[in-house]
Amino acid sequence: LVTRMSLNDFRASWSRLGSVSEFCIGANKHCLYMENMGKDGEELSCLNSWGDTNNPKPKIPTQTIEDGMIFCLRLVDLNMMTTLTTDITQSGRLLYPTDDKLMLAATLAWSGKLPRMRQIWLDSHINI
Repeated sequence: LVTRMSLNDFRASWSRLGSVSEFCIGANKHCLYMENMGKDGEELSCLNSWGDTNNPKPKIPTQTIEDGMIFCLRLVDLNMMTTLTTDITQSGRLLYPTDDKLMLAATLAWSGKLPRMRQIWLDSHINI
């Protein structure tokens, strides 16, 4: 699941998203993989796919990144995602989801990939 982020959204959420997501940075008509963050999120250590001779590990100051050129990458179970979105599209509800389905629904909602939902019914055994 790929979500384009504004610079403000990235700065506000990188610390909590970093444990469940990876990031790519668009720069100079090229995409860099973000390996680490430093200086409280103001410097990004990246890997460059252009090879060892062409700046293989650039450090990018966050303020120089063009807005909308940060991409949040999250792995999702495609079968579960298809089932979940079909169920919600048909009924407008998410009934008694497992922990995994609830987390997936939250991820999809955050990225704007979830159809409109009217209700979520939980039981007392959900561990959030």
